[in-house]
Amino acid sequence: MSRATKVLFTAVFAAAVLVSGCTKPPVQEMDNARAAMKAAQEGGAEMCAGTEYLAAKQKLDAAEAKVADAEKNGNKVSFTNRQKLS
Repeated sequence: MSRATKVLFTAVFAAAVLVSGCTKPPVQEMDNARAAMKAAQEGGAEMCAGTEYLAAKQKLDAAEAKVADAEKNGNKVSFTNRQKLS
């Protein structure tokens, strides 16, 4: 696994864990995960590590959906729910 793939997984995993266990939106962590995905895409991760890239993108999309849902509902219930994103 390349260094870029490891960084990508670490960022997405961190965002997913924080989204599932925080009481407030993990703004910085989500920004970091998005930046890692963008860097991975620009570095050719879709071609070199397609399966891993797709899995990371799906986890990031799930984390973003949880954040959007919590913001839409005006509460933080979604952030304290311990549902696994993977």
